[in-house]
Amino acid sequence: MPDYELKGNLRMRDVPDPEVESREQRIPKTIMVTGANRGIGLGLVRHFLEYDGIELIVATCRNPERADELHMLRTDKRLHVIGLDVDDDESIKKVFKEVEALVATNGLNVLINNAGILLPYEVDGQICRKTMLKQLETNSVSQAIVTQTFLPLLKKASMTVDSEEVRIDRAAIINISSTMASIAKNDGCFSGPMVRTFSLFQTILIIKI
Repeated sequence: MPDYELKGNLRMRDVPDPEVESREQRIPKTIMVTGANRGIGLGLVRHFLEYDGIELIVATCRNPERADELHMLRTDKRLHVIGLDVDDDESIKKVFKEVEALVATNGLNVLINNAGILLPYEVDGQICRKTMLKQLETNSVSQAIVTQTFLPLLKKASMTVDSEEVRIDRAAIINISSTMASIAKNDGCFSGPMVRTFSLFQTILIIKI
């Protein structure tokens, strides 16, 4: 596939879509990504740094001191790496204060809930309530609490745009999950541990603020 450059200084590898390229480019000023130390979270941070229009990127992870690849990106002064344990309410509140100070009057345009866990679980083995509850706590409850905590910053960003239109440069909450979390795509036709059934395809939900 050929290299080509979209407006906004984002380089991609894909076949150009004339209809998409004709749209007005809307770039958020401030973005926060959870679980940014590896995988999709790290990849998102790398790509966001290619946008000149983005003024601030907050990348959070549980153990930032171990996030070597993430720290390599800190030569870009727009990137701020902050430790966040999404299962710890005090950690969430602490990070909220830090992000509130960073975004100031701009507010937070985009919150990407990417942090999650996948604990080994044999569906044909002994039922483990503790494992199932831990998965739900981190992947569902914690994401809801992070969203609820940061909602005031998203509302602040939304108020800076004189429009009711759903726009990424206004305010958006994006929840990322594997296809296993989709009722429509998960038909249950698998064998062995759930870890083997997860794919790289992601479900993205944008919620209007």
